[in-house]
This record gives sequence, structure tokens and C-alpha cells, in this order.
Amino acid sequence: MNKKVFVLLLFLSGVVCGQTTLPELISFGLTETYQSKNIQLRRQILDAEIASFKAAVGWQLGLGGQVPAYAKSNLSTVQNDGNIAFQAVNYNNSSIGAKLSKTIWQTGGEIQIASGLQRFDNFSSQKHVYNGIPIRLSFRQKLTGYNPYKWEKENNQIKKKINQRQSKVDKMMIRRDITEAFFDVLLAQNEIQASENDVALTQELMNIAQVQDSLGVISRKQLLQLQLQLKLAQSKLNIADSQLMSAKSRLSTLLGNRKNLEDKFAIPLPVSSHADVDAIVHFAKANRPEWLEYRRRIQAQSEQVKWTARKYGPYIGLEASVGVIRSDVALSPIYTDAQQDYGISLSFNIPIFDSHLKQNKVLTEKLKLEEQKNESQQALMKLEDEIIRLAKEFDACQKRLDFAKEIQDIATQNLKITTETFKQGLINIAELNLAIQAKNQALRNYLTETRRYWLFYYELNL
Repeated sequence: MNKKVFVLLLFLSGVVCGQTTLPELISFGLTETYQSKNIQLRRQILDAEIASFKAAVGWQLGLGGQVPAYAKSNLSTVQNDGNIAFQAVNYNNSSIGAKLSKTIWQTGGEIQIASGLQRFDNFSSQKHVYNGIPIRLSFRQKLTGYNPYKWEKENNQIKKKINQRQSKVDKMMIRRDITEAFFDVLLAQNEIQASENDVALTQELMNIAQVQDSLGVISRKQLLQLQLQLKLAQSKLNIADSQLMSAKSRLSTLLGNRKNLEDKFAIPLPVSSHADVDAIVHFAKANRPEWLEYRRRIQAQSEQVKWTARKYGPYIGLEASVGVIRSDVALSPIYTDAQQDYGISLSFNIPIFDSHLKQNKVLTEKLKLEEQKNESQQALMKLEDEIIRLAKEFDACQKRLDFAKEIQDIATQNLKITTETFKQGLINIAELNLAIQAKNQALRNYLTETRRYWLFYYELNL
């Protein structure tokens, strides 16, 4: 590497390392703060919810039973003539079974594979019998009715996209909050620097004035004005120290008290010269979560309309099963010589007259849907108008920032010339004070506009 280039890079590295920059704090805030960790936690919570849904509609294997199920008591039994008799019983009715099932989310149906064994022991008669189902395959399906699984799966996918967009907005808010706190510290540091400069300059002028006073070329009033100017500058310095301490405390809390804030803060320079309003609005629609969230709410209410119509409408359900079964006093025939076991049923429930219950229920949900559409449209219009306003404000802020920089340069040069003129005794202390105030105010205005620029920049997520 060229030696001159190396020396230049080393010099620039020293300057950067000696100052705390806004990108440095934002980078820290996006990875190490409690807010950033909450962003990760919200994503993990949603991932867990989606995983729970997948597990709920996946294969489920369970084992259940009653071993033992013993009873020794008197049970009431109805006789042929209608009388009730109490009969002593002494038995054990144990059972055990396994079931493998899966929900078909596309249709809302369920398939099931089951196996079970039951043994009944009558201790009074010293007899026992087995009843076993080596295997049974069954299927259950609503032919009408609402399928919640299909919407839940789609809803989870939309929520995941919303979460991704919301994470970007949350990170934007972290950037914005850190930027606001960063400039609080920067403005406080600037006030300290300005106050220290005022104290140093006033002290230098006091030294000159004391010499002039001994020569009789300065009035007592001018000397007192300089003394007053020095005390005011020292008082402002003390106030600025307290403001800096408070600003650093707020920023440190925002960063989780895990960042050293002792270095001087560097003024971040603007990175854009023009705000394309159409491009910013297009970017917002493609990346902000609100557009997806309101669309999801409308779709959720549409599903509510469907659910209501199906709930109060006709119901038809199908159940079918096929397998083998056997009852015997011995255990082995149940598994070696089982008999066929199958069944099918079609159940239905058709409302004939409901006093317009279904009609009114569905109408209620449809009206809620229209309300949701209107609210969503209005909210999105307000959001789009706000983004357009911010984009235009950002564009105007850049122009004000350019003016503020020019005014700051002019005020700095004016103070330099005014100070030399005062030292020559050509102007009074009042004119010098005006020049000092103008220079300090110009820098303050420049930092304020720079702050607005970066707040707009991050709020628009540029």
C-alpha cells in the first residue's frame, strides 16, 4: 500500500475512533437492546404458534385405557314387570387402546387408525370374556359446514408476512428513538462547547480590557459588561453540564446501560438530496405492515360471514369405518380369527323454520364486514396522506438544512471578524455579544435541522 494513503487512512481511523457516531449506536441498538430482543421474541412466538397449528393437524398417536376398572357394589336394574331390583356385582372391566389420527386441514375431515382390547371379569360367576379390535380405520367428514383449518393456515401465512414487515417498522422506531436521544446528547455537547468557547473568549477579552483599563483607554462600564459576560458564560456552562448528564442518562437507558457514551458525538451528514414522494409511497405500501393487516382483517371478517352462514344452515356429516373385531373367552382368536367390522352413517340436520335467525345473523356479519372495509380504507388513506406529508416535509427539511449550513458558516466568519474588530477597540461589547449569540444560534439551528432530517429519514424507513 502507498505510504501516504496508509497514513491518511490511519489519521481518519483515529478521528472516527475518537468519536461516537449515530450509525454505531443504531447498529448496537438493533442487536443488543431490549427492544431488539423483543422483536426476535415476537417472531419466535409467531413461529411457535404456526408450529403448533402444523402439529395440531399432523399425525397424533395416543394410548389410553382403564386398568383396573374394578367395582363391588349394588346396582339397580329394571325388571320385566317394571320394578327395580338391586343386584350385587363384583367385576373388573379393564380396557386399553391406541389411536393414530390426523386432521385433513384442506377439508376439515379426520382419519383415524385404532386398536383396542377389553377384558370383563365377573368374579361372582368366575367368568371372563375378551372383546378386541385388532385394527379399525375410520373417516369422519363434514359435507357441509365451515372448515376453520383452511383459513387458519392462510391466516398464519399472512401473519408471518405482517410480522416480517412489523419487524422492519420496529427497527425503524429503534433507529428513530436512538436518533432523537443521540441529538439530545449532541445538542447538549454543543451547548457545552459553545459555553466553553464563550468563557475562553470572554476571559481573553477580560485580560485585554484589564491592560486597557490600566492605560485608561477603556471605560469602567465596558469592563463591568465583560465581567457580566464572563459570569453569564460560566453559568450557561454549568447548566449545559447538567443537560448533558440528563441526555446521556436517557440515551444510556435506551441502550440498556451497556454502551460507553464518554466520547464526543459526531454530527451525521445527510445522505440524500431529494425525496421522491411516489417512490416513498410505493415503498411504504410494499413494506409497511398496515396494508397487509387491514387486508387480513377484512378477510377474517369474510370468513366470519361464511362461518355464520354454515353454522345456522343445513348440516350433513359422513362417518365410515372398516376393520376387524372379535369377542372370545380366549385372547388368541381375537388376533388370529377376527371378524369383519364396518359401518357407514350419514347424519343431517336441516332447519325448516328459524324465525329468520340465520338471515339476521348473516346480515349482522355482512354489515360488520362493510364497516371493516370502510374503517380499513379510511385508515390506509390517512396513513398514505401522512407518508406523503412526511416525504414533503423531508424534502423541505433538506432545503432548510442547506440554508442552515450556509448561515452557520457566515455566522462563524462574522464572529471571527467582529472579535478582531473588538480587540482593536472599534466596536463595543454589545456588538460582540450579538455576534457570539448569532454564531451559537446558527450552530444550534443547524443541529436542530440535522436532527429533523434524520428523524424524517428513519421514520420514512429510507
